[in-house]
Amino acid sequence: MRLAWSRETSHAPAFAAGSSPALAADAGGVWDEDRFHWWKVFRTLWWGIGMARQGRQHLDGTFRSIIMAASGRRVAELEWDALCLIEGR
Repeated sequence: MRLAWSRETSHAPAFAAGSSPALAADAGGVWDEDRFHWWKVFRTLWWGIGMARQGRQHLDGTFRSIIMAASGRRVAELEWDALCLIEGR
């Protein structure tokens, strides 16, 4: 699995996973595509909330950092990913 830091070179979702057969082998041969989809939606939302918190900390002065500011600007990307995952079902 991978998490992309930047979309400047690609329009792929920030979260991408390997093929289901490869992941099933890693999971001991047991695979449930619906559960995995739920997990992808949940983790995408979780990651977006974390990025929003980091952006808020930069803006309110709790933790002033260009990294925190950059994290905050990525929230819209995670919102888009979540909507695409939900719409895909």
